[in-house]
Parts: sequence; structure tokens; C-alpha cells
Amino acid sequence: MNAGWGQAAPEPPSTTGAAHVGDLRIAFPGQPPVVDGVGLTVHSGRVTALIGQSGSGKTLTARALAGLLPADASVTGRIELNGRVLLNSEAGLRWYPPRWNRVRGREIGMVFQNALSALNPVLTVGRQVGDVVRRHDPGLRRHEVRERAIELLARAGMPDPVRRARSHPLELSGGMRQRAVIAVALAARPRLLVADEPTTALDTTVAAQILDLLGELGTEGTGGLLLITHDIGVVADRADDVVVLYQGRVVERGPAERVLDSPEHPYTRALLAAVPRPEHRGGPLPTLADFIGGTS
Repeated sequence: MNAGWGQAAPEPPSTTGAAHVGDLRIAFPGQPPVVDGVGLTVHSGRVTALIGQSGSGKTLTARALAGLLPADASVTGRIELNGRVLLNSEAGLRWYPPRWNRVRGREIGMVFQNALSALNPVLTVGRQVGDVVRRHDPGLRRHEVRERAIELLARAGMPDPVRRARSHPLELSGGMRQRAVIAVALAARPRLLVADEPTTALDTTVAAQILDLLGELGTEGTGGLLLITHDIGVVADRADDVVVLYQGRVVERGPAERVLDSPEHPYTRALLAAVPRPEHRGGPLPTLADFIGGTS
């Protein structure tokens, strides 16, 4: 049965997928919950797209999955990574970010929206990749760490990785910086990749290359990829599964083909209708208000 307007879609059962979030609620002092009962599963070997307008809770959900929320956040619900339970409020396992220190990197890697803010401007990208390699493989010698860092930059599609390893972030193009961030995320060999709007401000060709790379790397072996995006075209081309957020709640979920071809929730229909098409040329695009009437 279709979830009503603003009503959460039924939560998926806990699985042995790469990640599971159940009844996740995030609030800040003096404010109503900004994430209100979100549940989703990222299945191994699949790309799950998390979509919704700005402020719908996409990034906060992803950051909760990685244990990276602000200190004043109040968090309840259940979070599992590769079968490891990190949060289970009902069982008394409360939100405790240091618990993620053992799994961040090895179990989950993050690719952030703003590559420049994710990199240290005073260190070379080779050094930054190497620092993560050394942290997770402390027995490696210095030359082995350097070789591994160059291999990771090459795997992330960095042109001339030997030379670029000696470059600082500000000396690289936007696409190269994003590749450096991906190399950093890969350095610990994570089983789950979370990419938050990874192609923002990149040109179309570079964006397609980055998405190809993330899809390939994120679904290797038993891994999965959680892709946060507002681009419906990207969802249609890349996603296996889709989760739709509206005002902090999941209003629709399912296989990408079904959700995009036969959306059940009016908000999902509104998102799809707002994508510019040739027939809209010269006229106004549909808005969310066009789909609200008669949905109560």
C-alpha cells in the first residue's frame, strides 16, 4: 500500500547487507527531529541512491551511518555495518561516536561533496593517502606506503599519479581533488562507500568518470555504495535501489526501475516531474504544490 503524504514508508527488515539503518531519529537542542524514523538498507554489491530536496535529511543520515554527526546531536535508532551493531537504542546500546573509530575506514569510507574541505591544504595528496595507508597497515615501510599511495591514486583515475602525489590540493583541478578524496577513502579498503553529492561543480565528462569509478569500486566483492544525489538522471543511470526522503522521512523505496517508472508517492512524482524536459521549454516546470492536492 502506498505511504500517505508525509507518512513514512514501511521500513525494510534488518538484513546482512553492507549497511542497515532502522528507525533513525536525529534532533538538535530546541528543534524537532530533522531525521524522523528513517530506515534503509544498502545491499552488498548494489548501488542505493538516497534522494530528496535540500534539507530532507540525506546528508545527516549518511553522516550518522559513519558516526560523524555534530556533538550536540541527539540520535536514536539502530545502525548496523556489515553485521556489526553500532547503535541499538531499544537494547540499550546508545549513540557513542568513538564506537565508530574501529570501523571507520575499514568498514565504511566517505566521499564528501566538497573535496577541497575534505583534504588538508598544507599536505600533499600522496602524504594524505599514505597517512591512511600507514594507519591501517602500520607494518609497511616508508617506500611501501608511498608505492601504495600512488597505486591508490592511479586506481582512482588520477592522471600521472607519481607527479600528482607530490601536489597539494590547491594545485589540482576539481576533478583531480575528487579523485584524491576517493583514493583516501579507498586506502583502508572499506566494504561500504558513501558518496555525498560527489560530482558537485564537476563538468559532465569528469562527473561521469567519477560516477563510473564509484559504482565499480563501491560494489566490488561484498561491498555496497550509498549514493546521495539530487540528480534524477544519475539515479536512472547508476542506481539499483532508491530511497526517497521528504522532511526527514522515507516516503518511498524500491528498485530504481520501479520507483522511476511507476512512482507511488506524490512527492516522488513531484521530484520526477520537476526534471526539465523538451516539452517544458518556454513554460513553467511543475512544482511540489501541483502534486499535493487530494493526497491527505
